[in-house]
Amino acid sequence: MELSFGEQIKILLKRKNMTIKELADLYVEKTGMPMSRQNLTQRLRRDNFPEQDMRILAALLGYQVSIQLEPTDGKVPELFPAALAAQEQAQATPSAEALEEAVSDINENTLDHALETSTETSTESVHDDSASTSPAEAAVTSDAHPTFQIPDAFRRTRPVGEINPLTGEEYLTNTVRKHPTIEEYVQVYDRTTHEWSDVREDYFWEFQEKKKQMMGKEYRSPIRI
Repeated sequence: MELSFGEQIKILLKRKNMTIKELADLYVEKTGMPMSRQNLTQRLRRDNFPEQDMRILAALLGYQVSIQLEPTDGKVPELFPAALAAQEQAQATPSAEALEEAVSDINENTLDHALETSTETSTESVHDDSASTSPAEAAVTSDAHPTFQIPDAFRRTRPVGEINPLTGEEYLTNTVRKHPTIEEYVQVYDRTTHEWSDVREDYFWEFQEKKKQMMGKEYRSPIRI
């Protein structure tokens, strides 16, 4: 059984008698980017690292990351939950053609049912000598009403993750808020993992300033709540 990247990092820390906090501080010192002990602990527990961070953490411990490509027979590997979630969402979201086809089917089914009901009512009226109403009136006064089920294409899928009460949708990535329990810390939301990450507030805003200088007009400010 192969060890995950997070498990390998934990083993290397034990061998080198290092703590997670020491590795996080070394990351900040060498890269100038924020990385708190809580954030690194959460990433190690979820084993969720961008490739760049994997290479940096491995280098800090005196190792390098080796990536080997293997055929997957066209299937999406389970190592990529974000890709699987995107694929499932794409499959669950109906296309414009599917919506039009569903509406067309509903209209045709409703019309056919109404015509059948009208025809049956008219036939019964003709054979009933005591009936005084016309077929059209019988169709109007009949208790039979056309019914149909709402197709899945029109059903709204329930969003995953933590929901913003103001929008009813999941919080957007890079949404930042004050940490509810830890002073001098903020929480940053990530739609990929559907979780909040704990980051020191001064590190976070210092990183945003550097990011703004690097990206220029393409920079997008965090969403503060």
